Amino acid sequence: MAKFLSEDELMEALKQTASNLRQEEKLEFKGFSQNSLNHYGNLMKNGLNLDSYNETKDTYHQEVKPQLLALMSDISDIISEFDSGFNDEPSKMIGNPCPHGNPRSYAWASMTRSGRDRRNDLQFFVSLKREFLRFGIYVGRKWGADRFNQVIRSIHSDSEHFMELIREARGSGYSLDTHRDNYIDDGSTMLLELNNRSPHVSIGEHDHFHLVRGISLNELRELKSEEVLDSALHAFAHTRRMYEFCLKKHVPLKFRLLEDINSRR
Repeated sequence: MAKFLSEDELMEALKQTASNLRQEEKLEFKGFSQNSLNHYGNLMKNGLNLDSYNETKDTYHQEVKPQLLALMSDISDIISEFDSGFNDEPSKMIGNPCPHGNPRSYAWASMTRSGRDRRNDLQFFVSLKREFLRFGIYVGRKWGADRFNQVIRSIHSDSEHFMELIREARGSGYSLDTHRDNYIDDGSTMLLELNNRSPHVSIGEHDHFHLVRGISLNELRELKSEEVLDSALHAFAHTRRMYEFCLKKHVPLKFRLLEDINSRR
C-alpha cells in the first residue's frame, strides 16, 4: 500500500523534513552563484570546444559542481527519509563535464537505485543548462536498455493509466521532452508528440523517456535557496507516481510512496 494519498501530501512531508534538517543545520545548498548561472552561456559564447572549456573549467569545478552537488545532496538526504533505496554516493551523482575532450553544454546530477548509475537507470535528475535549471526523471535506450525497455513494457501494459499520469503531470507543469544529443540546447522544452493509443511506440521510437520541468535562469536569479530546493522537491513529488509506475517491482513495496502496485494489472 502506498504511503501517501496524493502528491500534495507527499510534498508537505518532504517540506517538513527539509525544515527539520534546516533547523538542525544539516542542509548544504546556499544557492547558485552568478558565475554558475552564467557559466554555460559563457562556454557557448566561447565556442563550446576544448579551449573554451579549459578557459572556464575553474568556474565549473569551484562553483558549478559543488553547488549542484550540494543541492543534490540535500535532496538525497530529504528523500532518504522516505525511500532509502537510492544510491547516495556523491561521486556517482554528477556527470563528466568534458567526456573524451568534448565539453557538455550542461551540468547533470542524478539519483539512481542502489547498484545502478546514471547510464543504466531511470533517474531523478537536476540539470543546469544555458537558460534553464531542469528537474525530472530520465532514461535512454543507448546506455540503459534494460531500464528503458522496462519503462516501455510498463507503458504498453497499461497505456490508459500511463496517459492519465501524463495528463496529471502536465497539469503540474511537467512534460515529456525530446532529448537532444547535440549538446547545444539551451534547456527549453520541446514536447514529444505521443500517439495516445500507443504511447509506448512513440517513446520507443524516440529512444528516450524524459519527463521534465524547467525554471528559467532569469527566474532562478530571484529565488532564495530554500525556494530552489522546494522546486526540486516539487519535481520529485510530481514525477514520483510515474517513476513508480514505470519501474514496477524495482521499487520495493516498502518504498512505494504514491503508486499502489497491487491496484494495477
